[in-house]
Formats: sequence, structure tokens, C-alpha cells
Amino acid sequence: MTNKLPSISAPRGQLIAEANLRASIFDALAEGVVVLDAQGEILDCNSAAEEILGIPRQQVLGRTPRDPRWRAIREDGTELPPDEMPSVITLRTHLPINRFVHGIVHVDGAVRWISVSSQPVIDESGGFQGVVASMADVTAQHEQAKRLVAQQAELDRFFDASLDMLCIATTDGRFVKLNPEWEACLGYPLAELEGRRFLDLIHPEDLAATRQALEALSQQTFIANFENRYRRRDGSYRWIEWRSTPIDGMIYASARDVTSRKDAEVALRIQTRELALQKQVLESVLDSPSTGFWDWHIARDYTYYNPSWLRMLGYSPGELPASPETWQQLIHPDDLHKAQQNYQAHVVSKGKEPFYNKVRYRHKDGSVVWVLCIGRVIEWSETGEPLRMTGCHIDITEAQTLEERLSVALSVSNTGLWEWCFDTGERYHSDECAVMLGYSPDEISFTTEVWRTLCHPEDLERARFLGRKHLNGETARLDCDYRLRAKSGGWVWVRDVAEVVDWAEDGAARRMLGVRMDVTVLREALMRAEEASLAKGEFLANTSHEIRTPLTAIIGYADLLTESMGLPCDTRRHALAIERNAQHLLTVINDVLDMSKIEAGQMLVECLPFDPVALLQEVVSLMEVRAAEKGLFLRVCYESALPVVICSDPTRLRQILLNVLGNAVKFTETGGVTVHVSCNPSARGMCFRVVDTGIGMTQSEREKVTRFAAFTQADSSMSRRFGGTGLGLRISNALAGLLGGQIEVESEAGKGSSFTVTIDTGDIDGVEISPLQMHTRATAAEIPLEGSHETSSPPVPAVETAQGLRGVRVLLAEDGPDNQRLIGFHLERAGAEVIVAENGLRAVELIESGASGSQPHLILMDMQMPELDGYDATRRLRAQGYRRPVIALTAHAMAGDREKCLKAGCDDYLSKPIDRRRLVEICALWGKPVMGQTTDVRGFPAPPQ
Repeated sequence: MTNKLPSISAPRGQLIAEANLRASIFDALAEGVVVLDAQGEILDCNSAAEEILGIPRQQVLGRTPRDPRWRAIREDGTELPPDEMPSVITLRTHLPINRFVHGIVHVDGAVRWISVSSQPVIDESGGFQGVVASMADVTAQHEQAKRLVAQQAELDRFFDASLDMLCIATTDGRFVKLNPEWEACLGYPLAELEGRRFLDLIHPEDLAATRQALEALSQQTFIANFENRYRRRDGSYRWIEWRSTPIDGMIYASARDVTSRKDAEVALRIQTRELALQKQVLESVLDSPSTGFWDWHIARDYTYYNPSWLRMLGYSPGELPASPETWQQLIHPDDLHKAQQNYQAHVVSKGKEPFYNKVRYRHKDGSVVWVLCIGRVIEWSETGEPLRMTGCHIDITEAQTLEERLSVALSVSNTGLWEWCFDTGERYHSDECAVMLGYSPDEISFTTEVWRTLCHPEDLERARFLGRKHLNGETARLDCDYRLRAKSGGWVWVRDVAEVVDWAEDGAARRMLGVRMDVTVLREALMRAEEASLAKGEFLANTSHEIRTPLTAIIGYADLLTESMGLPCDTRRHALAIERNAQHLLTVINDVLDMSKIEAGQMLVECLPFDPVALLQEVVSLMEVRAAEKGLFLRVCYESALPVVICSDPTRLRQILLNVLGNAVKFTETGGVTVHVSCNPSARGMCFRVVDTGIGMTQSEREKVTRFAAFTQADSSMSRRFGGTGLGLRISNALAGLLGGQIEVESEAGKGSSFTVTIDTGDIDGVEISPLQMHTRATAAEIPLEGSHETSSPPVPAVETAQGLRGVRVLLAEDGPDNQRLIGFHLERAGAEVIVAENGLRAVELIESGASGSQPHLILMDMQMPELDGYDATRRLRAQGYRRPVIALTAHAMAGDREKCLKAGCDDYLSKPIDRRRLVEICALWGKPVMGQTTDVRGFPAPPQ
């Protein structure tokens, strides 16, 4: 608020009078008051102002703030210029200044600190008349503040200089002030810690104890040696030890990081436990019934035997004298000299040569105890004489007995042990290695050179190759059969099974252990088995040929009869019966051949990309006719999205599904069969679950089936009632295994069966997955299942063969008249021109004759013919440069027959009985492309122009 004064035009005396009046009033005020006119001259001041300014009133009046006799200082002690004084600022700006603190230096040098407020004086007309300045003596407060600042600075210096962690905190658990050691300990900047609840940093296991300590501090209790864990910024914890005291509601504390000490205490406890455990183990070892400790004081001729040493030999403490003679009397006479020699060698070598013996001791009951004696001189005299020796005896009687038994077993089984140290090149072979070759142990030394000369030349490189693979770490062990020359000059088949048991740091082998077994008898038995298997294979191949050849005619002509128009019904039924039974016989032959391949390990599978849905629909379409004949439904239920392509063997998968689905239809009288299809891409597995409503199986019948034994059905009456050889499931399960899956069976008598076929899909990462809806296709024949997507598969369209071979000339080399007429009929009906040769020799002569009217575009070559068979005929033509296609016809369908035909020079392969559609397709595939080929009429390369 501004002060209102009389107009400046009032007489000066009036102004002075009024100022005197105000001064009398101001004298009663505790604050000093100074009145200045508009030019800054002091008109009046009160008594308080005199005291504060330190000069009489008469010396104050008339001065201005700019008077050089005034000396004012700032709070930091520097001179305060007149222009910065509050009254001068108000004179210049006509603005009020409040509580400006500065110092006034009295004449005697004393400093009074004052708080000055200056107010402008404005008259009634708004004119500036002067300034009224009030001042309060704040010297006491200023000195107090200085002392507090100094104390705070001293506290800060103490905080910063302390090696301990210092803090001030509230009793409710919040940091107020911390020194830099906290930042070094916990990793947080001090700005993040000050004001933070320190309970948030306490380890959960220490929270309860910390809260109890805070409660005690709030009750003014001093806390010393309190420890808890604090979480660092990186998530780890540090152990902190505290000394805390409460003052005026605050906690003053010093702390230390004692993590290293706590870790050392933990390590010490662990070490103490380990030492205790080791002591316990040592005591148990020393007190073990199989281990005895002895201590021989040589200079005093005294030996200590611990109780377990005595018990090992059947004695109690005190029964035997404590002297070296005790062990010399108990040791077997034949072993005493060897033990004494080893002791002398140990002493002479100053302990470098180990004292290590395997000797026999006499038990109190008269039996023999085999002992492993280990000892060492632990104290020597200045002249190098032994003073004290300690050691132990280990009872190895049981191990020695086992070793003797092993030696007997190795001798009886004609098996030897060997060891090869690569660092030294030394080889050790047990006596059996020499005996199995007819040598006595001292007649032969198995060095590397000796082994190389004994090894059969045909086996040497293979044995060395397998050895190198194991030494390079490529195989887990060496396992090799080879021949060694016996002393008699004959050959002995041996098997070495060995393994490197010691490797150097650089990965090099250092030591190998192995066994050598005489497997001559086994190899001879294996060769006899292979000969028998070969004979069996030849028998099956010949039998297959002899059956397939007439079946070609039987099935072919029966097929022609069933297609004949105007055939009497009875005759047509008879032809169908012939064809049906011939097909059944062919199925039996194929199953037997497949089983033979599987058992011989010759069944091979391919990995080809194909559409699994299309393959399944093809299989279902083939089964629909059989299901319809029995009045059964047949449907497919897609239970998940499926890949559009998988990689497996489509031929074998089709064979499995046809077999399993055919069995389901065969053993179902009412209801039907459902195929549930799903795929698990992450597991690379596809599942086909065939569920029927058939007769089912009892538990014993199911167990019998799930063994997948050959020629086995659930019940012996099954083959009489339903037919079949019992090979189908065994073959299908073996094929599923080759495709990376298996077949699982669930069944209940009278309620049907479920056969689940799983296969590996191969890598389908990135393969398109068709949505579930893409597989579903409703048909009138389906019986829908609630909540599932089902479909019946469409029939596979028949192959159009009419006139498919128009313009193709085929040479048919076939010795059987019936098959000549049948195969020729099918080819001619498809539009081909057929030339017949009754054997391979005639076929070659026709080609070599060069007659343009008889030169074929392709040859159908039967592989078993008189005069010259198909193999030799094809080889002769290829040797002469014949280039046109040769298709093998053979009733042999064993593993390797196709490869045998192709190796002879054939381009493709057809097995008997001949499928007429397949016959026409193959001939069209190979015949049409060569009709315009640049060769001479005989199929040989055309001469250069």
C-alpha cells in the first residue's frame, strides 16, 4: 500500500512538522523507519533506526542512500553498491521492495544484518512524493542460519569422507539422506535412493526381521549388528550390517557391506561340511572291512595296524604283535620275496618307484586273502634313510576270484583281451589271443607289424579303415570281423570290439581296450544260412515264375470271356469265378514274396511327393464296390487340415490302406467302415484310423493279432470263414515301420475294431495346408457323423486304351503260345502291329535281318525263354548298338529282379500276370516317341550323311 503525503507544494516547514509528528509515533515502533523525499534525502528516522544504523538521528537526517559514508554488504560479504539498495531501487522505479536482507557496517566495524522493505509514497493526485523504508534487525537469525549452513556443510563433508555407508531415514522406512558409499554398494544414483522406501529393496526373507528392527527404533531403542540383504540395481543382493540410533523421530545409521564376509562364512560352512564328510569317508574307508591301514615307524621297529586291518585277516586288536615281523609271517611265502623287492626299489628310488603289490595273506581260519598293498615312505633322515612308511591293504579276494573266473570264461569261450597304448606303441594281448591261433603265449608277440602280416590281405584295408574311423571319433566303438592266419596256415575268423578309453587334450587317442573273439563257427553258420536263404530265394523265384506264367493266361483269358458279348450267364459266372480265384492266388503269391523281401531286409521304400487325399480317395473308390456288394457304408472323415503334398512311398501306403480297409470290409457284416484322417504338421505325422462295425475281437484274439506274426489270424476259423493267409497285417505293419510309423489295434468282441495307421510325412515346412473344407465333399451314399466332415471318395476313371497304339510296331518275344495270343490280342486291340518271336534268339535274328517290314518300334522281351533268354538277347542287341526300347516281361517278382532286367539293358519292366491297361500304357510311353527317331530300320544308329 502506498503512503499518502501532503502535496509537494506544501511549505517545507509544514512537511518537517508533519515528519516530526510521524517520528514521535515511529519512536514507539520496534522496527526502524526512515523517510526519504523524492530526491532521496532522509527526512526522518525513528529511534529503532538510529540503533540499527549505529549513528545518531542528527547524522542520519539529510543523508541519501548514495552517501559514501554508508557501507553495506551482501550476505556473501561483498560490497553492496548503492544502486542495489532497496530504497534506491524504489526511488528509481517507484516500486516496492520487500524483505531485502543485507548487512550494515557500523563505524566500529560491527555488522548488523537487516531486512529492509521500501514503499513508494504517492500523494492524492498520484504524484510520487518519496520513500518510506522499514528495517528489522535480523542479525541473530542470520548468525543462526550461518551456523546451520556450516553445520550442514560439516555434515556433508563427514558423509562424503566416511568409508562407511551413512544414512538418515524415517522410522516408517524411507531414506532421507545418504552418502556416496550407498551408490557404490547398490548401484543406484543417490537421487533415486533419497526419498525411496528402503523396505522395497529388502530381500523377502529379511522383511519380517527388518520390520521388527524398525518397530524397536520407533520405540527409541538402539540397534547394533543387525544384518539384512538389499537388492542392487542389477538384481543381485548385498549383505548390509547396521548400527542405528533414533533421534527426534529420525533414524541415524551407519552400515557396512559385509557380503564378502557372509560369502566367506558360507564357503567356510561348506568347506567344514566337506571336510567333515571327507573325514567321515576316510574313517569309513580306514574302518572298512575290505581296507586296512598300517603305519611303520622304521627307526623304532614299530608298526601300527588299525582294527580293520586286523579284522580283514580275522584277528582282534591285541592278538598280533605290533612289529614288522607280523606281516612277514602272515604273507604267503611265494609272495614275500616280491614284496621285499618292491620295497627296496621304492627306497632306492627315493619314493619315485611306487610300492604296489598284489599278494596273498593267510587268514586266521587258514584261508587265503588276496591283498592289494599300497604304501609310501613319508619321512626320511638327513642321510636319506627311510624313517616312517604308511600305507593300506585292500582286500581284493572277490575281485581276484572274479578275475580268475573271467580268465576261465575267456579261455573256454576262446575270447582274448587286448590293450594298445598309442603314446608308447606298446600292445598287450592276453594268452587267449595266441591260443585261438594255435600258438602258445610265449611263441608270438602281437606287435603292429606282426598283426599286419597275420591279417588276410582282403581284410587288411577294411580293418584299418574302421580303426581310423573310430580313432577319429566318427564311431562310438570299433567293431570289425576279419581273418587272421593260424599257426597251421589256415584262416581264423575273429571279431575285434574295442573302444578308446583315454583321450589327450588335443583329441588324440592315447589308449584303446578291446576283446577278440573267435567267430569262425559263427561265420560258417552264417554262410550256411546265407546259402539256405539264397536257395530259398531261388525256390520262391522259380515257384513264382512257374505260377505267374500260367496265371497270365488264366486271368487274361478269363477277363476276355467276361467282356464277350452274348456269353451265357452260367458261362459268364464260371469265367468270373476263374478270374476271382486266379486273382486270389496272385494275391497270395504277392504276399509271400513281400514277406520274403521283408524278412531278408530287401524291402525298399521310396520318398516321393504325392497328394495324400487323392491317394486315399483312390483306395476308397476301389473298396466301394466290395462294400456296396455287402450293403455296407464306406466313408471318410477328415478331422484336420491336411498338407497338399507329403513325401513318402505312395505305392506302399496304398498297399497298407488297401489291406487294412479290405480287412475292415471283409470282417464287417452290417453297418460299415469309416476312415478318420488327420495330420500333425509339428510332429510330421499323418494318421489313418479305420473303424468298422464288424465282428471285433476278444482281448486274447487282439493280443494275438497285435503280435503281427506271419500266417496268423485272430482265430483259426477265420481263414475258413473269411479267407486270407494271415500275412496282410504283418506286411502292412512292417511297411508302416519302413514309412516311419506303425499300426495300432483296438477292438471289442461284437462291437467292431479300429486299426490306426501312422506314417512320417517328411519335411512339410512351407507346404501348403488345405483348409478342412477343401477335403469335404458330400455324396448321397454317405452317412454323416455329427460334428465331423465326411466324404465318400470318387471312383478312379478307367484308362482309355482303344487304339492307343495306332502306328506302333511291337516285337513280342514270348515262348508260351497262350501268352503270345493273349498279349498279342491286347496290343492289336489297342491298335498296335505285333510281330511274334518264340524265343530270344529268334528275336535277335529278326532285328539283325534288317527287313524293313519286320523292324519294331519297341520290343517286349520275356526274360525266361529257351535257346536264348531275354537277358542275353538284350545284352547282345545293346552290344551291337541297338537303341530302341526293350521292355522286360517276367514272372519273377523277387527283390532285385527289376534291377537285374534294367542292368541287362532293358528300359522298363512288366511283371506277370500282365495288367492289360498297364501293358498298353507302357507301350504307348516308349513306342510313340521313337516312331520318328533317326535310326536305321533295325533301330541301330543311322550312318553319317
